[in-house]
Amino acid sequence: METVKQLLPTPVQDELLTVTNLAKLYTESKCKKLSQNNTNHGNAKAMNEILIDRGMQIRNPNPDAKKNGQPLYLPTEFGKQYSKVVLQEARASNKTIQQLRWFPSVLDVI
Repeated sequence: METVKQLLPTPVQDELLTVTNLAKLYTESKCKKLSQNNTNHGNAKAMNEILIDRGMQIRNPNPDAKKNGQPLYLPTEFGKQYSKVVLQEARASNKTIQQLRWFPSVLDVI
């Protein structure tokens, strides 16, 4: 798996955002708070709900998704044009996991 990760184009990952960073960009560009406490965690949760409400993503139906290194959210057909699932090394382990990332252009449609 590590060999495969080296073959992935890194420039694509640089322009992709985690939901936390997408929420930060949203709050800066729209001058709106997403959550009551306006924390990274609260804003990320709120952004995930916005993405679900707008038909961009769904919760992963696999109850063991996190344990199996799968993303907690999956893009819908509509959301696929604004996102990619990337491979990433998990924090505090040598395990490779999948994570849904977003292009900044998704903010134009939500």
